Amino acid sequence: MLGINNLNLLLEELDNYTDTNTEATIELNPEHLEDKDNRHKFISLLKKHKVNRVSVGVQTINEKIKKLIARNYCLEKLATLYKELRVEGFNISFDFMFALPDQTISSLQKDLNFIEKCSPHHVSIYLFTPPENYPLISLLPDEGMVERMFDIVHKKMTKLGYDHYEISNYAIPGKESIHNLAYWDRTSYIGLGAAAHSFLKQEHLRYWHSRDVQGYLSDPLTVTSEKLTKDMEYTETIMLGLRTFTSGVTEQTFKGDKYRSLLNDGLLERRNGRILVPFKHIPILDSIIKELTC
Repeated sequence: MLGINNLNLLLEELDNYTDTNTEATIELNPEHLEDKDNRHKFISLLKKHKVNRVSVGVQTINEKIKKLIARNYCLEKLATLYKELRVEGFNISFDFMFALPDQTISSLQKDLNFIEKCSPHHVSIYLFTPPENYPLISLLPDEGMVERMFDIVHKKMTKLGYDHYEISNYAIPGKESIHNLAYWDRTSYIGLGAAAHSFLKQEHLRYWHSRDVQGYLSDPLTVTSEKLTKDMEYTETIMLGLRTFTSGVTEQTFKGDKYRSLLNDGLLERRNGRILVPFKHIPILDSIIKELTC
């Protein structure tokens, strides 16, 4: 969306802060690269600046649902883009969604079959969360269907050999998203641009820029910030840690003994010296977290 020239300016500046070991990811929507010449210029630019990971916003391959969520890429050209990125050696991630308006089990399975056919290194499959006053609310699946879809996604992806390392993320072993893991581990990060958030762990500080693009451009150094209290940090540590299926949290993290009763009830489990939420209880994760942090 930035265009070749603006993207080149940004990547040139970021080159000063990266090396060959850096995971450098760029996110794109396939409809922006359907022109062959533009696509080749884009790929050449990424290679020039040592971008090594590309996240492609597919969401669904169902034509009817694509229109409902305002996506208009051509599936054939998406396949071409994927092949060209693969040939050039990029680490490729697909973004998909489930529980979309008018989505059925059959259409979800076709999305999963497309993933199987392409075999990207990494797949993010997010539960669609409708905005407030969403006009297509009547077309969304009910809670029982959502749980069934989540189970279908998990079984299919793990059968294909992907590790389910975070609620919405699957990866071929060794291809987990480094920056994704950093967020769940509460590692410091800097966000640049309108609406971007930053987190400075040692300073117990979070800050963010204006959501208004023109406002950001006119005053890019003004931010809104909040100092995190110990209670806020505890809640975040529990909430983010329990989203992962490989690391979870340490037993020493918990305050008090509430977690012990959840262990006894099977809502939490010990695995490799860590505390995690069993897969079957992921649909009630929010309730588990609330119980641990209230």
